[in-house]
Amino acid sequence: MGKYFVNIGKSKQDVKDIFDMYYNSLCLFARNYSMDEERAEDIVQDVFVEICERNIKFANKNLLKAYLYQSVKNKALNIIRREQVNKKYENWLSLRSEKEEPFYNYMIKEESYRILFRAIDELPLRQKEILLLKLDGMKNQEIADHLNLSINTVRSHKTKAMHTLKDKLKHMYPLVLAILMSLPE
Repeated sequence: MGKYFVNIGKSKQDVKDIFDMYYNSLCLFARNYSMDEERAEDIVQDVFVEICERNIKFANKNLLKAYLYQSVKNKALNIIRREQVNKKYENWLSLRSEKEEPFYNYMIKEESYRILFRAIDELPLRQKEILLLKLDGMKNQEIADHLNLSINTVRSHKTKAMHTLKDKLKHMYPLVLAILMSLPE
């Protein structure tokens, strides 16, 4: 018996016949590697496209069949390996960000306070005094008693100071407001 060649890319009908003959069983085979149906189908289709593009010839149908199954297996294992590497990298990133997050939060908070205090330092003296006492945790009445002012005067200076800060710190006013609002009344 002489050798004959199976040339999968020889004609469209040859490709279709071979595809129809092996497609379902190759998809089931790919699913054995914990693949979902769609991914299994993609793998099988990729194998057929690769064979057609490379115009691979096989000495017999058994070699073709072995090549198809081995190619599907290799592609499935490559996907699994890639997913494992990606998962390890994601876990590493997650652990890294958990460790770095407190540092970044601290850095942002400190930088925000530095910018806020520089802007407060540029306020008129009375507004500056009132806001600094406020940042020290004093309530409006305590500030009024401490500076011998009426509570309405304290509120008025505080309001003017807040408007000035809002204008100076437009780009970060929500953060400044959050800091100042977290203080007691």
